[in-house]
Amino acid sequence: MSSKRQRRREDSLLPLRGIDAAVWRLARRVAPPDHRTRFVREWSGEIAHLAKRDCGRRPSWRTVALAALADAWWLRRHRGAEAPGLASRLLDAGPCPIAAPSPASGPPSIAGPTILHRIALAVRLGRRRIVRSPLFSTLFVLLLATGVAAAATVYTLAHEVVFAPLAYDQPERLVRLLLRDPDGKLDWTSWGQFERLGASDVFESIAASTTFPGTWRSPEGLERIQRSFVSASYFETLGVSASLGRLLGSDSGEARNGGGQDQVVLADGFWRQRMAADETALGATIEVDGRPRTVIGIAPPELYGHDLGNEAPQLYLLQPAAQVARSPHFRVFTLLARLGEGQDAAAAAAELERATAGLAEDRPETYGGWRAEVEPLREALLGDAGRSLRLLLWAVVALLLLVTLDLAGLMASRALSRARESALHQAIGAGHGAAAVHALIEGPMLCLLGGVLGIALTGLALAAILRAGPALPRLGEIAWGAPTVVFALLAALGSSLVVAVATLLLAHSRQPFLALRTGARSGSPHGAALRSLLISTQIAIAVPLVLGACLLLRNLLELRGRELGLEPDGVYSLRVSRAPERSTDRADNARLFAELVERVGALPGTGAAGASLYTPLLTEEADRTRFQVQGEPHRTQDDAPRALMQISSPGFLETLRTRVVAGRDFDSRDHLDAPPVALVNRELVRRAFSDQSPLGRRLELELSLIPGDPPVREIVGVVEDQAQLGPLARPEPMVYLPHAQTPWPSMALVLRSSLDPEALQPALRAAVLELDSDAIVEPAIGLGSAFESTLARPRGLAHLLLAFAVAATLVSALGLYAALSMQVAQRGQEIGLRMALGATRRDVARLFLARGATITAAGLAPGILLALGLRRVLSAQLHGVGAADPLAVGATLGTLLLTGLLASWLPAQRAARHDPRRSLQDGAG
Repeated sequence: MSSKRQRRREDSLLPLRGIDAAVWRLARRVAPPDHRTRFVREWSGEIAHLAKRDCGRRPSWRTVALAALADAWWLRRHRGAEAPGLASRLLDAGPCPIAAPSPASGPPSIAGPTILHRIALAVRLGRRRIVRSPLFSTLFVLLLATGVAAAATVYTLAHEVVFAPLAYDQPERLVRLLLRDPDGKLDWTSWGQFERLGASDVFESIAASTTFPGTWRSPEGLERIQRSFVSASYFETLGVSASLGRLLGSDSGEARNGGGQDQVVLADGFWRQRMAADETALGATIEVDGRPRTVIGIAPPELYGHDLGNEAPQLYLLQPAAQVARSPHFRVFTLLARLGEGQDAAAAAAELERATAGLAEDRPETYGGWRAEVEPLREALLGDAGRSLRLLLWAVVALLLLVTLDLAGLMASRALSRARESALHQAIGAGHGAAAVHALIEGPMLCLLGGVLGIALTGLALAAILRAGPALPRLGEIAWGAPTVVFALLAALGSSLVVAVATLLLAHSRQPFLALRTGARSGSPHGAALRSLLISTQIAIAVPLVLGACLLLRNLLELRGRELGLEPDGVYSLRVSRAPERSTDRADNARLFAELVERVGALPGTGAAGASLYTPLLTEEADRTRFQVQGEPHRTQDDAPRALMQISSPGFLETLRTRVVAGRDFDSRDHLDAPPVALVNRELVRRAFSDQSPLGRRLELELSLIPGDPPVREIVGVVEDQAQLGPLARPEPMVYLPHAQTPWPSMALVLRSSLDPEALQPALRAAVLELDSDAIVEPAIGLGSAFESTLARPRGLAHLLLAFAVAATLVSALGLYAALSMQVAQRGQEIGLRMALGATRRDVARLFLARGATITAAGLAPGILLALGLRRVLSAQLHGVGAADPLAVGATLGTLLLTGLLASWLPAQRAARHDPRRSLQDGAG
């Protein structure tokens, strides 16, 4: 038979027709003559093999013919080199391959067995596996996206609020200087300390500021505002420039000559909200505290309030020199300093200690027993918010790690279920490298999708947080930007690496013959031990989250159950302040507020009314005074007790339903000309009188709220402890002064009413303005809502950590369930053999329950040690609950152990339902 007829006969046996057959004949001609016979034999065999192969769908013969043509062309170009051929591509692509690429992709995609070519094939295979397993792929991506979004959101908040430097010049050199009293509470410094420290070489510059309420006459009338009196060096020390105009102290000659007293700088927020960002406000005259002042500049938007209490000023004024000259040792100032080159906070604290000790020699009653408190300005601004965000950042990173480990276990289980397929590839020549690439590619592809979705979810979460406007410092600086995207991508990349390594270690078989015999019951020789270690690690990471949630929930319950000494529901407070020109008449102040209390108490729906200087639950800080008990040995400044000061009117205690436990309340007998009296709370009686009756005893007070107040007062009553500074603060000794004898011009009216604040406000405002048309009336605030607001931060933190703890527990339980289910599938023959030798179903179930309990217990011990090591982070958020609370620790161990047993129960039941005959037959097969 001629060679031509022979070729026609061979072509007729192939499933190629028409154009496909013509392309095949062209490929045969293109192949080099010395390789043509082998080329035709190999490709004819592969095409015939594809025709017989059951893949659910026939390959595209046009694509196969084009691949043969590209293979022939490659042989002609390389003259004798070994062509990759179709076989290697088919083996790499799995049992149901997609044949060679389309003409659009060109011959380079099959140019040779390069690593890029194999990775491209593996990516196509991974894409098909993802599409063919939509439920698994969706759950994988959503789980990772949720973890990445949570971590990226909290990281963004922490990065912008906690870690990013302040927008000042060299902010790392800025510190805040305060004093700490013998009881450990922060307190202000004096102008005298400011002047002494100004000559120190430790500081490059130093400034003083004090922020408290004042008045501003708006077009609607007098309004209460926060204004800050600052030294001329304030803005220079911070290193900021004006947005418009100039800042106070920028004219050094004017500052030295005592000028600038009639000038004011507006805060950026005040200028935008109250003056609509009108640039014509620059140079305008406004009335502040009843005095005209010229607006010389607008402060930059990144300027924050750094005074004790972190009150944000709305206006900035120069501190009057004459006022501090009269009382240089009145402690109302916060000192800000820029450290000199090579200096640190310790040197600043030592300098403040020396200055205070020098002043204490002449004034021990003012400076004795106080310690310096110096902290970086950024930390001072953050306060509790920084600790809360650090705790949340730790929690979400732990959750992301848990999710990653769980996804690694799931992907390893998925790869192990394909052990037979992978082993077949290796057995017919694919090699360990190709099998490893196929095992590793699907997980990183899913992680990439999860990371992209996580970035989108992060943007939505940050937008929701900014709309909600939580009480966070530097909230305006929070933005979704490059650091967020980079963090999310790095988190997804780290997760993909963990998933890839775990898949390779736990599922990649190096004994293909064993995998072909046992199916899915193969993998790494140490795979079971590694999977158990993986689950134990997950549980260990979950322990601090669960313990932290238990502690914060216990703390929240403790705060809610704490005795407040009052009943806040139905009580409302509104502050009334007199204009400066009317605030100096003591008798008129006493008369006005006595009449106001009487009128407010007579309003419809009002049950009782009173007035106080500070409103419980609405006050974060109050004045304290040292006191001595007359008739007892005089104590030194270091040993003298201190007490909170409060001014109240008759009816105040009745309105709040605070009990008078001994003696009497204030009444009409306690007028301005009567003998000075006081009430004390039970905490003061416990500390100063050892629980003995103090009635008739006299207290000598160091601090006078109003100049000329009598320092010695007789105790006429004892009241129960009020939560003056909120439920988070422990009760302190407290002294109440009658308003008629200490007629302060700004008081809070407190009333108990069945109406809501919106309905009360018009009647209350009308009652006040009828008696004093220039009075400043602030909106009414409910004490019940104030109590809930006080608990908002601990409640929100507890709920967030509880959500992380629940997620961590579920993720750990899912990982344990998957690991035990895999063991049940792998040990089917062993289970059948045990049951054939007499083991009962209960014995088999107990075996796997014990295995689950062992894995859980192995993670609990290091988890508890890890949680106790982090107790310093938790202790700052706890009030009345220890970081090693036995009840919380017991609840944590019990919850995780019970969860582990529940996760082990289903695999144990599945193992107990094994048919021993079938398991042994499968093993023999």
